[in-house]
Amino acid sequence: MEKLRLEDQGRVITALCDGLGSGVKAHILSTLTSTIATHFAASESNLRRYAEIISQILPECSERNLGYSTFTISDIDSSGRNKLIEFDNPSAILIRNGRIERIKRRKVSVKYGKLGSREVFQSVIDMQRGDRLAICSDGVTESGRGEKGMQWGWEEENLAKFCAGICSENKGLSARQMAKNIVEAAIRNEGGKCSDDATALVINLRRPKKTLLVTGPPSQRKFDAYITDRLKNFLGTKIICGGTTAKIIADKLGRPLHTHPANIGEGLPPASEIEGVDLVTEGILTLSKLEDMLDTAGSGRAENTPAGALMELLLESDIITLIVGTKINQTHHNPDFPIDVEIRRNLARRLKRVLEKNYLKKVEIELV
Repeated sequence: MEKLRLEDQGRVITALCDGLGSGVKAHILSTLTSTIATHFAASESNLRRYAEIISQILPECSERNLGYSTFTISDIDSSGRNKLIEFDNPSAILIRNGRIERIKRRKVSVKYGKLGSREVFQSVIDMQRGDRLAICSDGVTESGRGEKGMQWGWEEENLAKFCAGICSENKGLSARQMAKNIVEAAIRNEGGKCSDDATALVINLRRPKKTLLVTGPPSQRKFDAYITDRLKNFLGTKIICGGTTAKIIADKLGRPLHTHPANIGEGLPPASEIEGVDLVTEGILTLSKLEDMLDTAGSGRAENTPAGALMELLLESDIITLIVGTKINQTHHNPDFPIDVEIRRNLARRLKRVLEKNYLKKVEIELV
């Protein structure tokens, strides 16, 4: 799966691909295809041309003498207009107001390498607020094949009904949670294991969710009231990372700061609690752990740690503001290595980079 944001054009392009076979070979094929597909879509190249180029570029499997990968490409702009291209993946599913909405598709024949002429489907969807578009690999629709009541697997019709059901039950269901629900259901169909790669991508049109994260005490005490007011009046998710920062804000708010008992084996200081704040954690250690998790496991299940809770909140957000204090922390300050502030700044910059590149978040950093 590949994601690309074209900020100046107000477009987000995503590609879900499934390479021939399984394991490393399939991963290479799907990764190559998704990278090529998103960049060709970004340049608005001719559909027939880039389908043919994909078939020519992909390395051939030594057993089948064939280079092949399915692909579904979504190109959505800021108005909600979504140009969809589908090749050999299960049909995309559009859920509107908790019901399955029919997608009008146009069939186009393209030359696809040794496979000859193949059908590609094009559609244009004017998505409305609240719509959810689910795109899956056949590892989802074919899950449970041969099991009782599922001779041919889960199948597209049953998947669509499942999607409509979970959207009706939870009108605030996020795209990320819906995709996880789909894959988890496919795994259940298989009795807790996957016989094929199962991938799901969900696009949800809604107002952006905002998060404010404050970490590190300000450079001067006169700014303590400023960061407290910013947090108090913020409309969205509120997070504090740092013990000293939490104490400053709790004192200014006149609210108690409660620290949770530490769980042995977590390897991180415990979370705390301030009334009106969604999450309070330790600072640099927790943020460093968060960076590692975003780099390696952000698409999977979050750890049951303060860093895991922090990751969940950030990945459910769209616009994230990091207020980074620039006061040197005397607890950690080493005269021979006086770069506490720079560590915090660089960590914030790295988090901004990974959140924007890998998760298409909009991140702003404010130094105080």
